[in-house]
Amino acid sequence: MNRKWKQSSAISFWAENAVHDHVLQIYDNDDILIESLSGFIRTAVDTLDSSIVIATQNHFHLLESRLARDGISLTLLHNQGHFFYFDAEETLSGIMEGGLPDERLFHRAVTEMINKAGDGKRKLRVFGEMVAILWERGQTAATVRLERLWNNFLQQDSLCLFCAYPASVFYSQEYPLVQHVCSAHTKLIDGSAKSINDVRFIDN
Repeated sequence: MNRKWKQSSAISFWAENAVHDHVLQIYDNDDILIESLSGFIRTAVDTLDSSIVIATQNHFHLLESRLARDGISLTLLHNQGHFFYFDAEETLSGIMEGGLPDERLFHRAVTEMINKAGDGKRKLRVFGEMVAILWERGQTAATVRLERLWNNFLQQDSLCLFCAYPASVFYSQEYPLVQHVCSAHTKLIDGSAKSINDVRFIDN
């Protein structure tokens, strides 16, 4: 990995630098996550892309409130066919079998989401934290498998995927597991940045 940090505006990063990437952020606190996710969605609005957010209800409501401060209504975006929210816990329960994500169930669930959001004309970006839920539960094998299933899916569909893990639980696991998850991503975003307009990242 090239460990030299690069600086970018949020719009440039999400619209140009990470357009087909699997991006990882290991964030220090919820405020930082919501700032990053706000930039992710704001760029989709500016570039007329569609976005899917697979998040906990708490993070969705924080995102909704944060964007409302900028005059962006997620309800309006949804009604226009530009934004779709899916509960991470519910989605995760629908793809698990025998304690692991099932490939068939995963592919069906994600395909249904993309069919709802995509019209073949707009680029698509997806934020998901199902992996973070599994990791926090200590289900590391399931986490690694889900990251692998996402990467297999990305080989078939051209989209930007953004994953995020809270640092408080991410670094609680053994180093080889942490490295394995990091290596499943193409870019790493600085987890301590506090501005929606600036992104520091590393190419993997």
